[in-house]
Order: sequence, then structure tokens, then C-alpha cells
Amino acid sequence: MKIALLLCAVAFVAQAPTAATKKYEIKSGIITYQTEIEMAGMKIPGKEVLYFDDYGLKECEETYKDGVLTESFVADGVDRFKLYHEQKIKVAAGKSTNGTAMPFNWTQVSQKDKDSGAAKAGPKETVAGKECDTFTMITKTAGMDTSTVYAGWHRVVLSSKLKSAQMSSTKIAVKVEENAVVPADKFKAPAGYTVR
Repeated sequence: MKIALLLCAVAFVAQAPTAATKKYEIKSGIITYQTEIEMAGMKIPGKEVLYFDDYGLKECEETYKDGVLTESFVADGVDRFKLYHEQKIKVAAGKSTNGTAMPFNWTQVSQKDKDSGAAKAGPKETVAGKECDTFTMITKTAGMDTSTVYAGWHRVVLSSKLKSAQMSSTKIAVKVEENAVVPADKFKAPAGYTVR
């Protein structure tokens, strides 16, 4: 699912924020998502949890499989890194210029995509009790259209629904904790992890 969403995020042309720009409009939060990938008649359910602080400068995206935490993608305000928990490995992933998750920001979608119809603003939608703005991005991958509908609240993506001829995937918030106290250790590698 992360690969599919990444393909759409690449098409979501956004300017790099300045140091003074806040990624999100709220200081901190904990968002719990239900995910599902459907491909070749198979449905794969999952769970992700997003923790963020300092308006998104620090972020941690946790991925669960069968209820077990398997991976974390972390931005500590300076660097980004992936944690593979079963193997206890930490892998560097560049500088932490804008956290880890894609923000919802219609104003940063390119005018070219808006003019061509590849990006279209949509109606309001309620996700996890929060009223969201929405937009749809249509991209071409291997000659096929992929459509993704994003719903966002305070610039946080609360829902993404991807559809193509070969697969579909959804990531929908089921719990939103606004201005939550996020434990500092969410932005650190646990002791004993091997750096690679």
C-alpha cells in the first residue's frame, strides 16, 4: 500500500516548505488508520498509526501486520530513518525536511494538474468525526489511470482511496487524537537496534 500511495504522492507536485512553514495546522496528534489492499481477488487488511509533534516537523508512522508492529518510519526533526522491529534494524532515509507523511494541501497541487483535470477539488467529507476537504488526483502508471481521493483536516490526510485497473487500496482514519501528548521515544530508535 505504501508503494501505491507513494506513486500518487510523486504526482502530487508540492513546493518544499520553508523553515517557517507549518506542515499541519495543529501542533500534535495521534491518528489511527485502518488499511486494506485488494488485488487479484485478495483483501489484505492492516493498521497504521501516525504520531506527530511540532506541527509535523517530528513524525512517526507505524505499520502493523496481524496486530504486531513491524515497521516505523520516523522523522526526528533532523533526520529520517526506518525501523524494522523484528530484525531490530535502523536504516537512514535522508534529512527530515518535512516529516514522513504526505500533507493534505490543495494549494500546493500544481496549476498544470488543476488545469488539465488531473486534480479536482471535491465535496466535504466526514472522516472519524472530522469535517474534511477532499480532492482527487489522476495519474498514469504503465499507461493505466490511477485515481486517488484524499480527504484532509488541518492539512492532515485522514483518508486516501486509490483505485486502478489492477488494485485498490484504502487508508481511513478511525480515531483522531487532536493536540495529544506524544511520547518523545516515538521519534527515537529503541536501544539495541543495529544501524545500517
